[in-house]
Amino acid sequence: MDTRLRIGDLVCLRVDESRYGPVIEILSPAGGHARYRVFHSAGEIREYYEDQLLPYVARNNERTVMEMLTNDEAGLDADTFRARLTASRLNHPWIDQLYALHAARIRFVPFQLKPLLRFLHAEQPRLLIADEVGVGKTIEAGLILRELQSRQQVGNVLIVCPKALVSKWRAEMLRFDEDFLPLNSETLRYCLREA
Repeated sequence: MDTRLRIGDLVCLRVDESRYGPVIEILSPAGGHARYRVFHSAGEIREYYEDQLLPYVARNNERTVMEMLTNDEAGLDADTFRARLTASRLNHPWIDQLYALHAARIRFVPFQLKPLLRFLHAEQPRLLIADEVGVGKTIEAGLILRELQSRQQVGNVLIVCPKALVSKWRAEMLRFDEDFLPLNSETLRYCLREA
């Protein structure tokens, strides 16, 4: 079967052009459709059908940090350098900085920041917060939510907790200026059907 892509071609997902990587293997076709294995990162190598991929074209505003910090002239003045460095940090948030550290009305306890740091350093960020009662799960979840919101657009958030804790979670999330709508089983089923 003749394939449109070759090994080494840089491709992106049709549904999310920010997710890109090189084709590392041409797989055997399935159902008459060409398939490829794409390298996204060391922990994420995925298989896609050809119609899920597009050739990746770097956008004009995607430049490396060094390209943003330097230009063809002899040098930059300090204000321009700081402005470009700030722009670079905003375009590519670094994991060693917390952007939303003081974005809530809480008293910080150092161990409550550990789940957030673990989440930020993860190759594939997923985290289950399951501590003893009163240790600060709501604070940890709120810190993670606020940090994610400062780094990227966060669409929908669903907090699953026992019915007896719904009002507590809602009140705690107000500290982070988040007003969650409590759902019962009927309204949750309705939301899932609509989504």
